[in-house]
Amino acid sequence: MPSRISYSTRDMVRQWVRGLLPRVAEPLIREEIARLREEELGRVDPLVLAETVRDWLEPRIETMVRQTIREMVADM
Repeated sequence: MPSRISYSTRDMVRQWVRGLLPRVAEPLIREEIARLREEELGRVDPLVLAETVRDWLEPRIETMVRQTIREMVADM
C-alpha cells in the first residue's frame, strides 16, 4: 500500500511541478532570451533555450517539492 500512495504522491508532485514551471519559468526565460538576443545578436534559438531551462529546472523543483512534503509530514 505505501508504494501506491508514494506513486500517487509522485504523480501529484509531477503534475504540480509541470503546472508551476511555466508560470515561474516563462517570464524568466523570456527575459533571458531578450538579453541573450541583445548580446548574441539573435543567435539564440528560443525553443532550444526554453527546453534546456525546463529540463534543468523540472528535476530541481520536483526535488524541492519532495523535500518540502517530507518536512511538512515530519512536522505533523
